[in-house]
Amino acid sequence: MKKILSLLLLILIGCSSEPINYDEMLINRDGRFYTKDTNEPYTGPVFSLFKDGGFDQEFSLVNGYVNGSYKRYWEDEEVDGWGPNRLMTEGTYDMGRQVGTWNSFYPDGDTLRVEIFDENGKVIEHGFFEDGVRSKTNRYR
Repeated sequence: MKKILSLLLLILIGCSSEPINYDEMLINRDGRFYTKDTNEPYTGPVFSLFKDGGFDQEFSLVNGYVNGSYKRYWEDEEVDGWGPNRLMTEGTYDMGRQVGTWNSFYPDGDTLRVEIFDENGKVIEHGFFEDGVRSKTNRYR
């Protein structure tokens, strides 16, 4: 029993990975990320940083493709009194394709744009906002 528990623990530890800075560790070739040292498609959580050290992007890769939750931030410098780590864009990827609802924000946090993508990554709706109110909507079919 101890051997089975030890083996399970080893597998769980081996499968979990700390996020890595993709700018330093990976190469992006045509939307697919490969490790610089082994040239293999990478799987695991990644991030990138602005030159000042603040978060730029965070997402996960599966077999080299962006997959799952994606977040991008405004640069950390304060803009009109708004502090660091302000969300710029959030959405979901499915093996390199944008899918579902994507939201973009002004630096003050108000909604700038909402885009809806189908399962193939095609935009089916595009909405723009001004002062928190939807000002324009485009639908594509």
